[in-house]
Amino acid sequence: MNVRIGIDFGTIRIEKIGKKKKSQLIIVGGAANYAKSLETKGKDLKFDQYTTICFGYDLLCNILKKEVIDSEGDALYSSIGSFSGSSEMDGSKPYKIYKFTRRIRN
Repeated sequence: MNVRIGIDFGTIRIEKIGKKKKSQLIIVGGAANYAKSLETKGKDLKFDQYTTICFGYDLLCNILKKEVIDSEGDALYSSIGSFSGSSEMDGSKPYKIYKFTRRIRN
């Protein structure tokens, strides 16, 4: 089984739509839209592992540096391109996207 995960960091809003018995929660916001696009981007990657994790620049900016560098000082991620949007953190354009480059499952 292959799994794709898209993660981003930013402001979202959770809304309830519909009547009581048929109501649904939806997530609205730029971070939610980017996360869905990142998950879809994972489908296009030819990456040899069971799980592909793609994440955005804003998430990378909010993770401690020690969490994204291995014991030899190598990054645990690599750039895979960008989206036309901008960063919610600093407004930089284009919005850079990355993939986790280590095996999740042995």
